[in-house]
Amino acid sequence: MNLETANRLISLRKRMGLSQEELADRLGVSRQAVSKWERGESSPDVDNAIMLGRIYGVSLDELFGVKQEYEIELDREPGEPEEEPYEEPTEEPTEEPFEEPRTQSGPFCGAGSFEGVTGLVIRAKAHVTIEGAEGNSAYVELSGPQKEIDECEVALEDGVLRIENEDAKRRFLFGMDGRVRLQVAVKLPRSARSVEAELRGGQFSISGVETQSVSAKTGGGDITAKSCRVRSLAFRTGGGEIGIDSVQAGRAELRTGGGDIEARNAEIAESIILHTGGGEVEFSGSAGVIEAKTGGGDIEIDAKAGSVEAVSGGGDIELNCRGGADVTAKTGGGDIELNFTGCGGMSADLACGGGTASVVVNGERLASGRRVNLTVGDGSARVEARSGGGDITAEMK
Repeated sequence: MNLETANRLISLRKRMGLSQEELADRLGVSRQAVSKWERGESSPDVDNAIMLGRIYGVSLDELFGVKQEYEIELDREPGEPEEEPYEEPTEEPTEEPFEEPRTQSGPFCGAGSFEGVTGLVIRAKAHVTIEGAEGNSAYVELSGPQKEIDECEVALEDGVLRIENEDAKRRFLFGMDGRVRLQVAVKLPRSARSVEAELRGGQFSISGVETQSVSAKTGGGDITAKSCRVRSLAFRTGGGEIGIDSVQAGRAELRTGGGDIEARNAEIAESIILHTGGGEVEFSGSAGVIEAKTGGGDIEIDAKAGSVEAVSGGGDIELNCRGGADVTAKTGGGDIELNFTGCGGMSADLACGGGTASVVVNGERLASGRRVNLTVGDGSARVEARSGGGDITAEMK
């Protein structure tokens, strides 16, 4: 392989921000093989050349310089000197997008950049990973069976990047192939206005994004979000788990048919809904209103909140509330433990089908019995507790 082509491979790799090791991992070859190509000591075989073109978003002619050399030959007037050989830049390339904005629909080569992206819509049967990135360019990479990559349509329309696979939807609906093999990875501008994903199976993950809204639905896979700032967040899965970590949102709605829901270090300005058919619910952070319901699992909440409602068909409920709060907790057969700390005014309404209910306010006993209805001090604190068979204790300072 000539030196000009070797230098071109170096330039393309650096423009994609890849090291030799990262490129080798994607191709399934050794780093030494990549190094030999870029020194001109050997050439990639046909399969590796095709994969290089997909990763860099260029044709094989462009990859090896065939098209450019042909055009130069035609345009050069007789007697004009040939262009000087290509030399590798001595400085790092600027962060300008490598490709022109894409507006095509139809088969996608497997990887490419899109400029001016303000929103993302994904409708396919696939595992999806989205990461926030600086700038206004998005980078998409598809991996998996070549047939499924070829069937996937990727297009930029009026600033909205669309990734769709109608054929995969039909196969899933008719039960011909339930496996999820297509992988979709997107580096999305951090400030994109919206993200919408509807997956016919598969998992969904998003991190490092600041946007107005994120909506994700999947037939049965897990859904996760980390380090995001969102005005409106809505996740729904048929049976998988939902997890969010270090998410700031105006409002959030998390629903699963039977899996667990875990929200850690969440800052919800208005309200959050956590509903599961039978899994466990865990929340930590702050929220204006918290509504947690499960068909039979445990509920654990550690939060600063204005209002908390926790309902379980039969699991235990543990609530640690900081500051003033109105609390309603009901379980068909488990125990309820309610702890208030640093509170001014508060109210609690507890009901146990057969377990034990206990209320602790800054650590001092107030009353006990199977039914308690108390108003404390100036009326700012109220406790009402009912138990079908177990004991109730209330402690207040």
